[in-house]
Amino acid sequence: MAETKDGFQVVAAIDFGTTYSGYAFSFRNNPMDITTNFWKSGTAGLISLKTPTCILCDKKGEFNAFGFEAERKYAAVAGEGKQNEWTLFRRFKMILHNETAGIASERLQLALEPEVASIWCQTDSPSSTIALAGPGTQYMVVDLGGGTADISVHERLQDGSLKEIEKASGGPWGGINVDENYITFLGEIFGEEALSDLKDTNMEDYFKILNEFEGKKRNFTGELAANFVIKFSPSLRNKSQETFGKSLQNRIEELGYRSEITVKPTKMLVSTRIVSNWFEGPVTKLINHIRKILSYRTMRNVHTIVLVGGFSESKYVQTCVGNEIQGRRCIIPHEAGLAVLKGAVKFGHFPFAVKSRVLRYTYGVCIDSSIHSEESKFFKLQYNDWRARDCFKVFAAVDDEVRYDTEFVYKFAQRGTISTSVRIFRSTERSPVYVTEPDCEFLGTIELNHTIDYVTIQITFMFGQTELMVKARLMESGRESTAVLNCIPKGRLKETGRGQRK
Repeated sequence: MAETKDGFQVVAAIDFGTTYSGYAFSFRNNPMDITTNFWKSGTAGLISLKTPTCILCDKKGEFNAFGFEAERKYAAVAGEGKQNEWTLFRRFKMILHNETAGIASERLQLALEPEVASIWCQTDSPSSTIALAGPGTQYMVVDLGGGTADISVHERLQDGSLKEIEKASGGPWGGINVDENYITFLGEIFGEEALSDLKDTNMEDYFKILNEFEGKKRNFTGELAANFVIKFSPSLRNKSQETFGKSLQNRIEELGYRSEITVKPTKMLVSTRIVSNWFEGPVTKLINHIRKILSYRTMRNVHTIVLVGGFSESKYVQTCVGNEIQGRRCIIPHEAGLAVLKGAVKFGHFPFAVKSRVLRYTYGVCIDSSIHSEESKFFKLQYNDWRARDCFKVFAAVDDEVRYDTEFVYKFAQRGTISTSVRIFRSTERSPVYVTEPDCEFLGTIELNHTIDYVTIQITFMFGQTELMVKARLMESGRESTAVLNCIPKGRLKETGRGQRK
Protein backbone atom coordinates (compact mmCIF):
# COMPACT_ATOMS: atom_id res chain seq x y z
CA MET A 1 0.00 0.00 0.00
CA ALA A 2 1.24 3.51 -0.84
CA GLU A 3 1.19 5.76 2.21
CA THR A 4 0.62 9.48 2.78
CA LYS A 5 1.52 11.53 5.84
CA ASP A 6 -1.77 10.85 7.60
CA GLY A 7 -2.58 7.34 6.39
CA PHE A 8 -2.79 4.95 3.49
CA GLN A 9 -3.43 6.13 -0.03
CA VAL A 10 -4.75 2.84 -1.41
CA VAL A 11 -6.52 -0.22 0.00
CA ALA A 12 -5.93 -3.60 -1.65
CA ALA A 13 -7.82 -6.80 -0.86
CA ILE A 14 -6.58 -10.32 -1.58
CA ASP A 15 -9.06 -13.17 -1.57
CA PHE A 16 -7.32 -16.54 -1.27
CA GLY A 17 -10.06 -19.02 -2.03
CA THR A 18 -9.90 -22.79 -1.85
CA THR A 19 -10.29 -23.10 -5.62
CA TYR A 20 -9.94 -19.55 -7.01
CA SER A 21 -8.22 -16.35 -5.88
CA GLY A 22 -8.22 -12.71 -6.88
CA TYR A 23 -7.41 -9.16 -5.84
CA ALA A 24 -8.99 -5.71 -5.97
CA PHE A 25 -8.06 -2.21 -4.90
CA SER A 26 -9.23 1.40 -4.74
CA PHE A 27 -7.73 4.73 -3.78
CA ARG A 28 -8.65 6.70 -0.70
CA ASN A 29 -9.89 9.71 -2.70
CA ASN A 30 -12.45 7.49 -4.48
CA PRO A 31 -12.97 4.36 -2.37
CA MET A 32 -15.98 3.00 -4.27
CA ASP A 33 -14.17 3.01 -7.64
CA ILE A 34 -12.83 -0.51 -7.16
CA THR A 35 -10.54 -2.10 -9.73
CA THR A 36 -10.37 -5.86 -10.24
CA ASN A 37 -8.08 -7.90 -12.47
CA PHE A 38 -9.00 -10.03 -15.49
CA TRP A 39 -7.26 -13.39 -15.81
CA LYS A 40 -6.99 -15.46 -18.98
CA SER A 41 -6.82 -19.23 -18.98
CA GLY A 42 -4.23 -20.70 -21.32
CA THR A 43 -5.95 -24.09 -21.42
CA ALA A 44 -9.65 -23.38 -21.89
CA GLY A 45 -9.63 -19.85 -23.31
CA LEU A 46 -11.57 -18.50 -20.32
CA ILE A 47 -11.63 -14.88 -19.20
CA SER A 48 -12.17 -14.80 -15.45
CA LEU A 49 -12.21 -12.29 -12.58
CA LYS A 50 -10.40 -14.89 -10.48
CA THR A 51 -7.60 -17.37 -11.12
CA PRO A 52 -7.02 -20.90 -9.78
CA THR A 53 -5.36 -21.04 -6.37
CA CYS A 54 -2.20 -22.80 -7.52
CA ILE A 55 1.51 -22.05 -7.42
CA LEU A 56 4.28 -23.49 -9.60
CA CYS A 57 7.73 -23.91 -8.03
CA ASP A 58 10.95 -25.00 -9.71
CA LYS A 59 13.21 -27.82 -8.53
CA LYS A 60 14.84 -25.46 -6.02
CA GLY A 61 11.45 -24.80 -4.45
CA GLU A 62 11.40 -21.20 -5.68
CA PHE A 63 8.25 -19.50 -6.94
CA ASN A 64 7.78 -19.43 -10.71
CA ALA A 65 4.12 -18.75 -11.56
CA PHE A 66 0.64 -18.39 -10.07
CA GLY A 67 -2.90 -19.24 -11.20
CA PHE A 68 -3.73 -19.93 -14.84
CA GLU A 69 -0.13 -19.16 -15.77
CA ALA A 70 1.08 -21.83 -13.34
CA GLU A 71 -1.28 -24.38 -14.91
CA ARG A 72 -0.18 -23.43 -18.43
CA LYS A 73 3.53 -23.71 -17.64
CA TYR A 74 3.12 -26.98 -15.78
CA ALA A 75 1.13 -28.45 -18.66
CA ALA A 76 3.93 -27.42 -21.02
CA VAL A 77 6.73 -29.02 -19.00
CA ALA A 78 4.59 -32.12 -18.44
CA GLY A 79 4.20 -32.40 -22.21
CA GLU A 80 8.00 -32.51 -22.44
CA GLY A 81 8.19 -35.17 -19.73
CA LYS A 82 9.90 -32.79 -17.29
CA GLN A 83 7.13 -32.51 -14.68
CA ASN A 84 9.31 -34.20 -12.03
CA GLU A 85 11.54 -31.12 -12.06
CA TRP A 86 8.61 -28.89 -11.02
CA THR A 87 5.99 -28.85 -8.28
CA LEU A 88 2.45 -27.56 -8.69
CA PHE A 89 0.59 -26.72 -5.47
CA ARG A 90 -3.20 -26.51 -5.84
CA ARG A 91 -5.90 -25.55 -3.32
CA PHE A 92 -3.43 -24.64 -0.58
CA LYS A 93 -5.61 -22.05 1.18
CA MET A 94 -5.50 -23.61 4.66
CA ILE A 95 -1.66 -23.59 4.60
CA LEU A 96 -1.83 -19.77 4.45
CA HIS A 97 -3.82 -19.64 7.69
CA ASN A 98 -1.04 -18.07 9.77
CA GLU A 99 1.02 -16.55 6.94
CA THR A 100 1.04 -12.87 5.97
CA ALA A 101 3.61 -12.92 3.15
CA GLY A 102 5.86 -10.45 4.96
CA ILE A 103 3.20 -7.71 5.10
CA ALA A 104 3.72 -5.41 8.09
CA SER A 105 1.06 -6.03 10.73
CA GLU A 106 0.02 -2.36 10.86
CA ARG A 107 -0.82 -2.60 7.15
CA LEU A 108 -2.66 -5.89 7.36
CA GLN A 109 -6.23 -6.56 8.44
CA LEU A 110 -8.11 -9.84 8.27
CA ALA A 111 -11.63 -9.56 6.88
CA LEU A 112 -14.46 -11.96 7.70
CA GLU A 113 -15.95 -13.09 4.39
CA PRO A 114 -19.72 -12.97 5.05
CA GLU A 115 -19.24 -9.72 6.96
CA VAL A 116 -17.50 -7.81 4.16
CA ALA A 117 -19.92 -9.30 1.64
CA SER A 118 -22.73 -7.84 3.74
CA ILE A 119 -21.01 -4.45 3.68
CA TRP A 120 -20.71 -4.55 -0.12
CA CYS A 121 -24.27 -5.71 -0.79
CA GLN A 122 -25.70 -2.58 0.79
CA THR A 123 -24.50 -0.57 -2.22
CA ASP A 124 -23.96 -3.25 -4.87
CA SER A 125 -27.08 -2.77 -7.01
CA PRO A 126 -30.49 -1.06 -6.80
CA SER A 127 -32.26 -4.34 -5.93
CA SER A 128 -29.98 -5.24 -3.02
CA THR A 129 -29.72 -1.62 -1.84
CA ILE A 130 -33.50 -1.33 -1.60
CA ALA A 131 -33.91 -4.76 0.04
CA LEU A 132 -31.32 -4.00 2.72
CA ALA A 133 -32.17 -0.32 3.26
CA GLY A 134 -33.60 1.23 6.40
CA PRO A 135 -32.60 1.07 10.07
CA GLY A 136 -33.71 -2.13 11.74
CA THR A 137 -33.56 -4.24 8.56
CA GLN A 138 -32.28 -7.72 9.39
CA TYR A 139 -30.91 -10.13 6.81
CA MET A 140 -28.79 -13.26 6.41
CA VAL A 141 -25.66 -13.42 4.26
CA VAL A 142 -24.64 -16.85 2.94
CA ASP A 143 -21.12 -16.85 1.50
CA LEU A 144 -20.70 -19.95 -0.65
CA GLY A 145 -17.06 -20.42 -1.55
CA GLY A 146 -15.08 -23.29 -2.94
CA GLY A 147 -14.37 -25.02 0.36
CA THR A 148 -16.88 -23.70 2.87
CA ALA A 149 -20.22 -22.05 3.40
CA ASP A 150 -20.07 -19.17 5.90
CA ILE A 151 -23.23 -17.60 7.27
CA SER A 152 -23.81 -14.43 9.27
CA VAL A 153 -26.88 -12.37 10.17
CA HIS A 154 -26.81 -8.57 10.41
CA GLU A 155 -29.05 -5.67 11.35
CA ARG A 156 -28.67 -2.27 9.75
CA LEU A 157 -28.35 0.56 12.28
CA GLN A 158 -29.51 4.17 12.12
CA ASP A 159 -26.16 5.47 10.85
CA GLY A 160 -25.92 2.78 8.14
CA SER A 161 -23.42 0.63 10.02
CA LEU A 162 -24.08 -3.02 10.86
CA LYS A 163 -24.70 -5.02 13.99
CA GLU A 164 -24.18 -8.77 14.00
CA ILE A 165 -27.18 -10.49 15.61
CA GLU A 166 -26.13 -14.12 15.26
CA LYS A 167 -22.60 -15.45 15.47
CA ALA A 168 -21.00 -16.56 12.21
CA SER A 169 -21.36 -20.25 11.46
CA GLY A 170 -21.07 -22.68 8.59
CA GLY A 171 -19.45 -25.86 7.40
CA PRO A 172 -17.53 -27.60 4.57
CA TRP A 173 -20.33 -27.31 2.01
CA GLY A 174 -18.61 -25.36 -0.76
CA GLY A 175 -18.39 -26.00 -4.50
CA ILE A 176 -15.31 -28.20 -4.15
CA ASN A 177 -17.62 -31.00 -3.04
CA VAL A 178 -19.31 -30.94 -6.44
CA ASP A 179 -15.90 -30.92 -8.14
CA GLU A 180 -14.83 -33.98 -6.18
CA ASN A 181 -18.03 -35.83 -7.08
CA TYR A 182 -17.44 -34.92 -10.74
CA ILE A 183 -13.89 -36.28 -10.65
CA THR A 184 -15.13 -39.44 -8.92
CA PHE A 185 -17.68 -39.88 -11.71
CA LEU A 186 -14.99 -39.50 -14.38
CA GLY A 187 -12.89 -42.08 -12.56
CA GLU A 188 -15.83 -44.47 -12.53
CA ILE A 189 -16.52 -44.03 -16.26
CA PHE A 190 -13.00 -43.87 -17.68
CA GLY A 191 -11.10 -45.59 -14.86
CA GLU A 192 -8.59 -44.13 -12.43
CA GLU A 193 -5.72 -45.48 -14.51
CA ALA A 194 -6.88 -43.58 -17.60
CA LEU A 195 -7.29 -40.32 -15.64
CA SER A 196 -3.85 -40.73 -14.10
CA ASP A 197 -2.37 -41.39 -17.53
CA LEU A 198 -4.04 -38.22 -18.87
CA LYS A 199 -2.37 -36.17 -16.15
CA ASP A 200 1.00 -37.72 -16.96
CA THR A 201 0.82 -37.46 -20.74
CA ASN A 202 -1.51 -34.54 -21.48
CA MET A 203 -1.83 -32.23 -18.49
CA GLU A 204 -3.30 -29.48 -20.67
CA ASP A 205 -6.32 -31.65 -21.51
CA TYR A 206 -6.69 -32.57 -17.83
CA PHE A 207 -6.77 -28.90 -16.77
CA LYS A 208 -9.23 -28.20 -19.58
CA ILE A 209 -11.63 -30.84 -18.21
CA LEU A 210 -11.46 -29.21 -14.76
CA ASN A 211 -11.72 -25.58 -15.85
CA GLU A 212 -14.56 -26.13 -18.33
CA PHE A 213 -16.54 -27.84 -15.60
CA GLU A 214 -16.44 -24.65 -13.49
CA GLY A 215 -18.54 -22.76 -16.03
CA LYS A 216 -20.88 -25.69 -16.65
CA LYS A 217 -21.37 -26.08 -12.90
CA ARG A 218 -22.63 -22.50 -12.64
CA ASN A 219 -25.01 -22.82 -15.58
CA PHE A 220 -26.52 -26.19 -14.64
CA THR A 221 -30.19 -25.60 -13.76
CA GLY A 222 -31.47 -29.05 -12.89
CA GLU A 223 -34.07 -28.98 -15.66
CA LEU A 224 -34.90 -32.54 -16.69
CA ALA A 225 -34.93 -31.80 -20.43
CA ALA A 226 -31.37 -30.43 -20.51
CA ASN A 227 -28.48 -32.90 -20.69
CA PHE A 228 -25.10 -32.03 -19.18
CA VAL A 229 -22.29 -32.08 -21.78
CA ILE A 230 -18.85 -33.38 -20.78
CA LYS A 231 -16.11 -33.10 -23.40
CA PHE A 232 -13.11 -35.43 -23.31
CA SER A 233 -9.99 -35.98 -25.38
CA PRO A 234 -9.57 -38.97 -27.71
CA SER A 235 -6.51 -40.02 -25.68
CA LEU A 236 -8.63 -40.39 -22.52
CA ARG A 237 -11.20 -42.49 -24.35
CA ASN A 238 -8.54 -44.68 -26.00
CA LYS A 239 -6.71 -45.30 -22.72
CA SER A 240 -9.99 -46.22 -21.00
CA GLN A 241 -10.89 -48.70 -23.75
CA GLU A 242 -7.41 -50.16 -23.56
CA THR A 243 -7.65 -50.55 -19.77
CA PHE A 244 -11.06 -52.24 -19.71
CA GLY A 245 -10.75 -54.07 -23.02
CA LYS A 246 -14.11 -52.79 -24.25
CA SER A 247 -15.65 -49.75 -25.88
CA LEU A 248 -16.68 -46.76 -23.80
CA GLN A 249 -20.30 -47.42 -24.75
CA ASN A 250 -20.06 -51.01 -23.45
CA ARG A 251 -18.36 -49.76 -20.29
CA ILE A 252 -21.24 -47.33 -19.64
CA GLU A 253 -23.85 -50.01 -20.23
CA GLU A 254 -21.98 -52.36 -17.89
CA LEU A 255 -22.17 -49.70 -15.15
CA GLY A 256 -25.96 -49.42 -15.61
CA TYR A 257 -25.95 -45.95 -17.20
CA ARG A 258 -27.33 -46.93 -20.62
CA SER A 259 -30.43 -44.74 -20.31
CA GLU A 260 -28.63 -41.84 -18.63
CA ILE A 261 -25.42 -41.33 -20.63
CA THR A 262 -25.16 -40.89 -24.38
CA VAL A 263 -21.68 -41.26 -25.85
CA LYS A 264 -20.44 -39.18 -28.78
CA PRO A 265 -16.93 -39.28 -30.33
CA THR A 266 -15.48 -36.57 -28.02
CA LYS A 267 -18.23 -35.90 -25.49
CA MET A 268 -20.88 -37.42 -23.25
CA LEU A 269 -24.44 -36.26 -22.62
CA VAL A 270 -25.18 -36.93 -18.96
CA SER A 271 -28.66 -36.96 -17.40
CA THR A 272 -29.84 -34.30 -14.98
CA ARG A 273 -30.35 -36.93 -12.27
CA ILE A 274 -26.67 -37.88 -12.21
CA VAL A 275 -25.45 -34.28 -12.11
CA SER A 276 -28.00 -33.31 -9.45
CA ASN A 277 -26.56 -36.03 -7.23
CA TRP A 278 -23.18 -34.28 -7.34
CA PHE A 279 -24.79 -31.24 -5.71
CA GLU A 280 -27.07 -33.07 -3.29
CA GLY A 281 -24.73 -33.55 -0.31
CA PRO A 282 -23.41 -29.99 0.18
CA VAL A 283 -26.67 -28.28 -0.86
CA THR A 284 -28.82 -30.38 1.49
CA LYS A 285 -26.50 -29.72 4.44
CA LEU A 286 -26.44 -26.01 3.63
CA ILE A 287 -30.23 -25.74 3.48
CA ASN A 288 -30.64 -27.68 6.72
CA HIS A 289 -28.21 -25.33 8.46
CA ILE A 290 -29.99 -22.22 7.14
CA ARG A 291 -33.31 -23.62 8.36
CA LYS A 292 -31.84 -24.29 11.79
CA ILE A 293 -30.59 -20.71 12.16
CA LEU A 294 -33.89 -19.26 10.95
CA SER A 295 -35.72 -21.36 13.55
CA TYR A 296 -34.13 -19.37 16.40
CA ARG A 297 -36.58 -16.97 18.02
CA THR A 298 -34.10 -14.12 17.45
CA MET A 299 -34.44 -14.65 13.68
CA ARG A 300 -38.16 -13.88 13.39
CA ASN A 301 -37.50 -10.50 11.73
CA VAL A 302 -35.02 -11.86 9.17
CA HIS A 303 -36.88 -11.80 5.87
CA THR A 304 -34.03 -11.64 3.32
CA ILE A 305 -31.26 -14.08 2.40
CA VAL A 306 -28.33 -12.79 0.32
CA LEU A 307 -26.28 -15.39 -1.57
CA VAL A 308 -22.67 -14.43 -2.37
CA GLY A 309 -19.46 -16.24 -3.30
CA GLY A 310 -18.48 -18.26 -6.35
CA PHE A 311 -20.67 -21.27 -5.57
CA SER A 312 -23.70 -18.97 -5.15
CA GLU A 313 -23.49 -18.25 -8.89
CA SER A 314 -24.70 -21.81 -9.51
CA LYS A 315 -28.23 -21.60 -10.90
CA TYR A 316 -29.00 -24.98 -9.35
CA VAL A 317 -27.96 -23.77 -5.87
CA GLN A 318 -30.01 -20.58 -6.30
CA THR A 319 -33.08 -22.60 -7.28
CA CYS A 320 -32.71 -25.06 -4.40
CA VAL A 321 -32.32 -22.36 -1.75
CA GLY A 322 -35.20 -20.33 -3.17
CA ASN A 323 -37.53 -23.35 -3.31
CA GLU A 324 -36.60 -24.90 0.05
CA ILE A 325 -36.46 -21.77 2.23
CA GLN A 326 -40.05 -20.59 2.20
CA GLY A 327 -41.26 -17.17 3.32
CA ARG A 328 -37.92 -15.40 2.77
CA ARG A 329 -36.73 -13.31 -0.15
CA CYS A 330 -33.55 -14.64 -1.80
CA ILE A 331 -31.20 -12.09 -3.42
CA ILE A 332 -28.16 -12.79 -5.60
CA PRO A 333 -26.23 -9.53 -6.08
CA HIS A 334 -24.51 -8.52 -9.31
CA GLU A 335 -21.17 -10.35 -9.60
CA ALA A 336 -21.91 -12.38 -6.48
CA GLY A 337 -18.51 -14.05 -6.76
CA LEU A 338 -16.78 -10.70 -6.20
CA ALA A 339 -18.90 -9.50 -3.27
CA VAL A 340 -16.32 -10.62 -0.70
CA LEU A 341 -13.39 -9.15 -2.61
CA LYS A 342 -14.99 -5.75 -3.22
CA GLY A 343 -16.48 -5.72 0.26
CA ALA A 344 -13.03 -6.26 1.73
CA VAL A 345 -11.76 -3.17 -0.11
CA LYS A 346 -14.65 -1.11 1.22
CA PHE A 347 -14.03 -2.50 4.72
CA GLY A 348 -10.41 -1.38 4.48
CA HIS A 349 -11.58 2.19 3.92
CA PHE A 350 -14.34 2.00 6.55
CA PRO A 351 -13.10 -0.46 9.22
CA PHE A 352 -15.83 0.42 11.73
CA ALA A 353 -18.70 -0.38 9.37
CA VAL A 354 -19.59 -3.22 11.76
CA LYS A 355 -20.33 -1.75 15.20
CA SER A 356 -20.74 -5.02 17.09
CA ARG A 357 -20.19 -8.74 16.67
CA VAL A 358 -21.44 -11.90 18.34
CA LEU A 359 -18.63 -14.02 19.72
CA ARG A 360 -18.16 -17.50 18.29
CA TYR A 361 -16.02 -18.53 21.26
CA THR A 362 -15.47 -17.96 24.96
CA TYR A 363 -12.16 -16.16 25.56
CA GLY A 364 -10.00 -16.08 28.66
CA VAL A 365 -6.68 -16.84 30.34
CA CYS A 366 -5.23 -19.66 32.38
CA ILE A 367 -4.99 -18.96 36.12
CA ASP A 368 -4.50 -20.73 39.43
CA SER A 369 -7.79 -20.35 41.26
CA SER A 370 -8.60 -20.37 44.97
CA ILE A 371 -11.84 -22.16 44.04
CA HIS A 372 -11.03 -25.81 43.52
CA SER A 373 -12.31 -29.34 43.72
CA GLU A 374 -10.71 -31.85 46.03
CA GLU A 375 -9.04 -33.76 43.18
CA SER A 376 -7.61 -30.66 41.44
CA LYS A 377 -6.11 -28.81 44.40
CA PHE A 378 -2.39 -28.27 45.07
CA PHE A 379 -0.57 -26.28 47.74
CA LYS A 380 1.03 -23.07 46.40
CA LEU A 381 3.88 -21.93 48.62
CA GLN A 382 3.89 -18.32 47.39
CA TYR A 383 0.35 -17.87 48.71
CA ASN A 384 0.59 -20.39 51.56
CA ASP A 385 -2.77 -21.70 50.41
CA TRP A 386 -4.47 -24.37 48.32
CA ARG A 387 -5.06 -23.63 44.65
CA ALA A 388 -6.37 -25.31 41.48
CA ARG A 389 -4.15 -25.04 38.41
CA ASP A 390 -5.15 -24.69 34.74
CA CYS A 391 -8.40 -22.86 35.52
CA PHE A 392 -10.16 -20.95 32.74
CA LYS A 393 -10.75 -17.30 33.69
CA VAL A 394 -13.52 -16.14 31.34
CA PHE A 395 -13.33 -12.61 29.91
CA ALA A 396 -16.14 -12.85 27.34
CA ALA A 397 -18.42 -15.78 26.52
CA VAL A 398 -19.72 -17.34 23.32
CA ASP A 399 -22.91 -15.64 22.03
CA ASP A 400 -22.04 -12.38 23.86
CA GLU A 401 -22.44 -9.24 21.76
CA VAL A 402 -19.33 -7.04 21.86
CA ARG A 403 -18.96 -3.54 20.39
CA TYR A 404 -15.93 -2.61 18.32
CA ASP A 405 -14.59 -0.54 21.26
CA THR A 406 -15.24 -3.13 24.00
CA GLU A 407 -12.50 -3.86 26.53
CA PHE A 408 -12.47 -6.48 29.30
CA VAL A 409 -10.06 -5.97 32.21
CA TYR A 410 -8.81 -8.37 34.90
CA LYS A 411 -6.14 -7.84 37.55
CA PHE A 412 -4.23 -10.41 39.57
CA ALA A 413 -1.29 -10.47 41.94
CA GLN A 414 1.86 -12.39 41.10
CA ARG A 415 4.26 -13.51 43.83
CA GLY A 416 7.54 -15.39 44.08
CA THR A 417 8.73 -14.93 40.49
CA ILE A 418 10.38 -12.27 38.33
CA SER A 419 8.61 -13.27 35.10
CA THR A 420 4.97 -13.80 34.22
CA SER A 421 3.50 -15.83 31.35
CA VAL A 422 -0.12 -15.11 30.46
CA ARG A 423 -1.57 -18.00 28.44
CA ILE A 424 -4.63 -17.16 26.34
CA PHE A 425 -7.34 -19.70 25.46
CA ARG A 426 -10.71 -19.96 23.81
CA SER A 427 -13.50 -22.51 24.08
CA THR A 428 -16.72 -23.42 22.31
CA GLU A 429 -18.37 -23.83 25.73
CA ARG A 430 -19.93 -20.83 27.46
CA SER A 431 -18.57 -21.60 30.95
CA PRO A 432 -15.42 -23.73 30.73
CA VAL A 433 -13.81 -24.60 34.06
CA TYR A 434 -10.33 -25.79 33.01
CA VAL A 435 -8.20 -24.93 29.96
CA THR A 436 -7.44 -28.64 29.61
CA GLU A 437 -11.02 -29.47 28.62
CA PRO A 438 -11.49 -30.95 25.10
CA ASP A 439 -13.33 -27.89 23.77
CA CYS A 440 -10.54 -25.48 24.76
CA GLU A 441 -7.87 -24.23 22.36
CA PHE A 442 -4.59 -22.49 23.17
CA LEU A 443 -4.16 -19.20 21.25
CA GLY A 444 -0.91 -17.70 22.47
CA THR A 445 1.25 -16.39 25.31
CA ILE A 446 2.25 -12.92 26.55
CA GLU A 447 5.53 -12.71 28.48
CA LEU A 448 6.30 -10.03 31.10
CA ASN A 449 9.61 -9.75 32.97
CA HIS A 450 9.88 -7.73 36.19
CA THR A 451 12.60 -6.95 38.72
CA ILE A 452 10.50 -7.53 41.83
CA ASP A 453 8.72 -10.72 42.85
CA TYR A 454 5.43 -9.16 44.06
CA VAL A 455 3.57 -7.38 41.30
CA THR A 456 0.08 -6.72 39.99
CA ILE A 457 -0.67 -7.67 36.39
CA GLN A 458 -3.56 -6.13 34.47
CA ILE A 459 -4.89 -8.10 31.48
CA THR A 460 -7.04 -6.31 28.90
CA PHE A 461 -8.95 -8.05 26.11
CA MET A 462 -9.86 -5.75 23.20
CA PHE A 463 -12.39 -7.01 20.65
CA GLY A 464 -12.10 -3.99 18.36
CA GLN A 465 -11.76 -5.65 14.97
CA THR A 466 -11.64 -9.07 13.34
CA GLU A 467 -8.60 -9.97 15.43
CA LEU A 468 -8.34 -10.17 19.20
CA MET A 469 -5.81 -7.91 20.91
CA VAL A 470 -4.65 -8.86 24.40
CA LYS A 471 -2.50 -6.52 26.49
CA ALA A 472 -0.67 -7.35 29.73
CA ARG A 473 0.40 -4.37 31.86
CA LEU A 474 2.74 -4.34 34.86
CA MET A 475 0.98 -1.90 37.19
CA GLU A 476 4.09 -1.03 39.21
CA SER A 477 6.08 0.22 36.20
CA GLY A 478 3.49 0.69 33.44
CA ARG A 479 5.43 -1.63 31.12
CA GLU A 480 3.20 -3.43 28.62
CA SER A 481 3.28 -6.41 26.28
CA THR A 482 0.70 -6.97 23.54
CA ALA A 483 -0.41 -9.92 21.43
CA VAL A 484 -2.63 -9.74 18.33
CA LEU A 485 -4.33 -13.07 17.85
CA ASN A 486 -5.97 -14.53 14.78
CA CYS A 487 -9.50 -15.57 15.79
CA ILE A 488 -10.36 -17.51 12.62
CA PRO A 489 -11.08 -21.18 13.37
CA LYS A 490 -8.09 -23.47 12.99
CA GLY A 491 -7.65 -27.12 12.17
CA ARG A 492 -9.90 -29.39 10.18
CA LEU A 493 -13.04 -27.92 8.66
CA LYS A 494 -16.07 -28.64 10.75
CA GLU A 495 -19.60 -27.44 11.24
CA THR A 496 -19.94 -24.52 13.62
CA GLY A 497 -22.72 -22.76 15.41
CA ARG A 498 -24.50 -25.92 16.51
CA GLY A 499 -24.92 -25.12 20.21
CA GLN A 500 -28.24 -25.20 22.04
CA ARG A 501 -30.38 -22.10 21.65
CA LYS A 502 -33.43 -20.86 23.48
